[in-house]
Amino acid sequence: MRRSRVVRSAVVALMTMLAVLLSVSPAAAHSVAGAGSTNFRTVLHPSALPPGVRLSVVENGSRLELRNTSPSDVVVQGYTGEPYLRVGPSGVHENRQSPATYLNADRYGRIEVPAGVDARKAPVWRKVSGEPVARWHDHRIHWMSGRLPPAVVSAPDSFHRIAAWTVVLEQGGLRTAAEGELHWVPGPSPWPYAALGVVLFAGTVALARRRSPLRFLAVAALALAVLDVWHSALIAATVAGTSGDKVNIFVTGNWGQLPCWAALVIGGLLLLRGRNDGIWLAATAGPVVASLSGLADIGVLWRSSAPFAGPDWLDRAHVLLISALGFGLLVALPLLLRRELRAHRTSEEAIGAQAT
Repeated sequence: MRRSRVVRSAVVALMTMLAVLLSVSPAAAHSVAGAGSTNFRTVLHPSALPPGVRLSVVENGSRLELRNTSPSDVVVQGYTGEPYLRVGPSGVHENRQSPATYLNADRYGRIEVPAGVDARKAPVWRKVSGEPVARWHDHRIHWMSGRLPPAVVSAPDSFHRIAAWTVVLEQGGLRTAAEGELHWVPGPSPWPYAALGVVLFAGTVALARRRSPLRFLAVAALALAVLDVWHSALIAATVAGTSGDKVNIFVTGNWGQLPCWAALVIGGLLLLRGRNDGIWLAATAGPVVASLSGLADIGVLWRSSAPFAGPDWLDRAHVLLISALGFGLLVALPLLLRRELRAHRTSEEAIGAQAT
């Protein structure tokens, strides 16, 4: 491999890595509405809601969604029975005197309620949306503490009914109690997946030892790009809202991956053309993608649910393949360089022998 080509490839790889480091933010972690993989599961029991009113649990138990297509408003009660939300034909209004208005802005309620807010005072309504649908972090439906419940600590591998919850809706003077439960559902054992991940990683590294490795490494780089885009899209698809909301989450949640996807595709195409320098791009972008989409989502291997619009086995397969391919490409780089160096030395020795 020519020295100038190696230097040029290294500069491109370093520039790619710099772009990634400048782009990565906490949003790069694959979560939806602040929630990732978990063993907690929120269940909403069927209830006789008024005609045109639909309540559902969305985003892997992180939020509730109330949709009201009836001609009259529905009021959602807050944590002390005060009016919290008003949802109807004119859109969504929130009560500025309800503590829930502020607490529910964050998945874990880490917001201080402003002084002067008093649930006992008359509602002060503010319009926040023109659509008859509201979504909010209702802290009654999910686990809020950083510590596990005592029952779970005692028997983490058993199913537990953690709590029952109720959200009261009011329409035209009639109240309806929407009820549900919070469960602990143990996930699978991670060890079979860990063993499979090691095998996949070893297989990726072994590609660099094949007689003609470039095409195989090209397939690995291109496959990694496709898998990560697919994986990220299925996570964004779980976001409740319009297609525009899902696209926005897909883009903003993958700043770190965007330049990496481009690098993997370019590197893969160079490798397909027999260009050794393509491995620099693939080996630079690969481990970044493996970290942001593989290690960041590794909890799906031992947890029972995650924000993912597909079956659990597909989510776990994505995480394993992304991790194995990404880190495998990193290890393949020095192996390929060493191989090329040996071939170059052998060629020089052969030329020297002929010259003498």
